Amino acid sequence: MPRTEVYKRRVPLELQGIVIDGLKLGTAVYVPLRDGMTRTKAMAFSEDLILRAKARVNYKLTDADAWEIATAICDRHEELREQGMSYHEEMRKATSDNESYF
Repeated sequence: MPRTEVYKRRVPLELQGIVIDGLKLGTAVYVPLRDGMTRTKAMAFSEDLILRAKARVNYKLTDADAWEIATAICDRHEELREQGMSYHEEMRKATSDNESYF
């Protein structure tokens, strides 16, 4: 079987280890050139991954946002405790209800 060609794009050091779409960025992004993937498309795909990783690293949570998230989780925790759930059920439910913040 012939070897599959790949497009290789180096990942900046500060972005290594970030997970984007279930893909953990290492020292390089390798995009296989098969199934209609051209070098130009592979270049655009890898660049998109790098840009999204940079956006995730550059995202800063303000103190007000953090306070709002913490308050929402605590309020939801109190509601669930009043319903008689166990501690682990309460926290799992309270945090999953607030995943839209993350």
